[in-house]
Amino acid sequence: MGNLQGKRIAITGSRKMMEMSMMVQKKGGIAFERPLQETIKCTPEDMKASIEEVIANGTDWSVFTTGIGTSAVFEAAAALGLTEPFQKVIAASRIATRGYKTVQELKKHGLTLEVEDEDGTNAGLLSALEKVDLHERRVFLQLHGEPVPALEQGFTNKGADITYILPYKTTVPQPEIVTKLVNEVIDGDIDGVLFTATPQVRVLFQEAKEKGLAEQLAEAFNVRAAAGSVGKVTSGTLNEYGVSRVIAPEHERMGALVVAVDEFFKAD
Repeated sequence: MGNLQGKRIAITGSRKMMEMSMMVQKKGGIAFERPLQETIKCTPEDMKASIEEVIANGTDWSVFTTGIGTSAVFEAAAALGLTEPFQKVIAASRIATRGYKTVQELKKHGLTLEVEDEDGTNAGLLSALEKVDLHERRVFLQLHGEPVPALEQGFTNKGADITYILPYKTTVPQPEIVTKLVNEVIDGDIDGVLFTATPQVRVLFQEAKEKGLAEQLAEAFNVRAAAGSVGKVTSGTLNEYGVSRVIAPEHERMGALVVAVDEFFKAD
């Protein structure tokens, strides 16, 4: 038995929900299933216009932000019969990346990277590009699951001419669950929340903001409920919303996240 005895732990990702619930229970916790988002892969046809645009016009910079998204883009190009011209355009451009999984995926395609973030976050990516002149430069930007205003604005502020591609979309399967979790955290009915992807954080805090409860939600995480994050990107998003107390494992794995939160309660 672990250190979660009697602790009420909410799990927000629909992926591997059952497995994570079992991990929490084995540590003595009570698992609450609170799915905040699902990821739906876009079809090649959904990405066709963006891929054809970058092939036709070229790009000065190609910016990839997730491993799964990078893989999906190249798979879409292949499905559309556009592998060769797409690969040629990307290879001729300067390439910037966010996250180690993205780097691994690009290396599979034999692509040389010029700029990498230092911490796996959007802010880290923009910081790495801070001294790069993007004024009137064409930028092919792979988004991840949803529009990311801070990231997009960072390139817009530098005067870039952006072509966006969205290889997968984030949806909210049960909006009422989002409202329920906001209230549970603020009211002290939940001892910890396990975030396994950045969109889960955004969905929760956007709901709280609409209700005028964003500051209260952040305070609840900082004082009472443990905010567990699977990795640097998700942790960075929690920080952006005012959550300074974030529990994250050294290795970005779901099982490691449960262990890290279990250790947190041991020290509590």
